[in-house]
Amino acid sequence: MKFHSIAATCFVAALTGCQTATPESANIVTTGNPELVRGCKFLGQETGKQYLIGGVVLMGAAQEDANRRLKNAAAAKGATHLLTTNQQMGMGGASATGDLYRCPS
Repeated sequence: MKFHSIAATCFVAALTGCQTATPESANIVTTGNPELVRGCKFLGQETGKQYLIGGVVLMGAAQEDANRRLKNAAAAKGATHLLTTNQQMGMGGASATGDLYRCPS
């Protein structure tokens, strides 16, 4: 019985650390191909981090949340495109780094 209570508490704590996607982030084009951002204005580099959740079971959730945080940051800076440059995932959480670009429509 105690195991279920502890597991439920950990699960709720992990979920509260997640960030929701902003409506603007849905319009960000995410790519790993530098050719797609050729001729676009470079806005800077950002990193999305999620270190509240991780472990064997929640590594995928941590990576998804790090990506969501990165896209939210890109949208907040006015980017239209996100060139992913690095993603790391492990027992302690995840991070995603990318270059932000504003491309003509």
